[in-house]
Amino acid sequence: MNYSEAREFLASLQQAKGMIFDLDPVKKAYDSIGYDIKTIQVAGTNGKGSVATMIANILTESGYRVGLYTSPSIVDPLDIIKVDGREISKEDYARLVTAYSDKGLTAFEIETCVAWSYFKELLCDVCVTECGLGGKSDATNVVMTTVMSIITSIGYDHMAILGDTLEKIAREKAGIIKPGTYVYSTSTNRAVDTVIEGVAKDNSAVCRMVKSDSSDYAKKNIDLVIASAEGLKKLFGKVDDDAVTRGIRNTYMPCRYDMISTDPVVILDGAHNRPAIDALCKRLKADSYKDISFVIGVFADKDYDYIIDTTLPLAYEYICVDAVGARNLGGEKLLRVIKDKGFERVSYISSYEELCDKMKNEKRTYVVTGSLSYLGQIKKIYAGG
Repeated sequence: MNYSEAREFLASLQQAKGMIFDLDPVKKAYDSIGYDIKTIQVAGTNGKGSVATMIANILTESGYRVGLYTSPSIVDPLDIIKVDGREISKEDYARLVTAYSDKGLTAFEIETCVAWSYFKELLCDVCVTECGLGGKSDATNVVMTTVMSIITSIGYDHMAILGDTLEKIAREKAGIIKPGTYVYSTSTNRAVDTVIEGVAKDNSAVCRMVKSDSSDYAKKNIDLVIASAEGLKKLFGKVDDDAVTRGIRNTYMPCRYDMISTDPVVILDGAHNRPAIDALCKRLKADSYKDISFVIGVFADKDYDYIIDTTLPLAYEYICVDAVGARNLGGEKLLRVIKDKGFERVSYISSYEELCDKMKNEKRTYVVTGSLSYLGQIKKIYAGG
């Protein structure tokens, strides 16, 4: 397969198989790779990608060759797999997707195997992997070379799969903890912290719960990374305070409160669950934004009622769009949901190009949110790409 064929194959596979939580096929594929690279796993409800990227940047700044695997893709399908900040090439991606296309794997499992194989080929010293969903039953968790587990704040998301209480969700996330390793976790509340500490104790892992004085998620994530850096210094001798500072400072995460225009104001933020939408609205209020034109596309399995109810006090209007992928709720259905709440200034736009033209020509404050799945396309189109 070439790159286009590989992308089409994975898209059709995602449509046909979706998510399957049987780790035997991916475990077999993992074993065949002979993967032996020290690995740092990152789980949690929000901030996983940001934390994983900061950790990878710190290690790169320290002189190590670092593989980074995150999901989902944001701006480009290749941005999920990087070595020292450089994306995998289309040719290597297509070659490795082809190699795992007949192994009975899901699309996510194939891309996970592509990452492992690529990191091994490029002789990485260490790899940082972000869990796709949950932790214990995630494809990334078959790795047996984990030296550190990092868990960001725990909140309500994917409850049909992970559980309907924060404690149940925390136990699933804590499933990434391996025996005798370092564990750093953002402190959520006493009940959640107790779950994580208990799993760490059962695995004889050194655990630190990181308390932050800030209510801002970005600052909490930085506090977690700074704490985790103490473990990095013990595991990797070349890590020092300067590398930590540079790694954090040089981290840019697209589509996370990402202001792509100031006139008009256009902010992209991938908030798609309760804690993330709460944090977004809190920051919008702190930045004195009101009468906002919210552009929203969501997945059907998300709590879109909560997203609307929470943004409503700040909303001038809603522009409904389609999210990308088989789980898309559909912008027209979302429009009906909003109208059923008695809010009339709501419309549906089927074309991202038309949406971007509207935002450029109408001088309002726009916040584009609800799902990361489509924000990369908005970012590209708005910039003229």
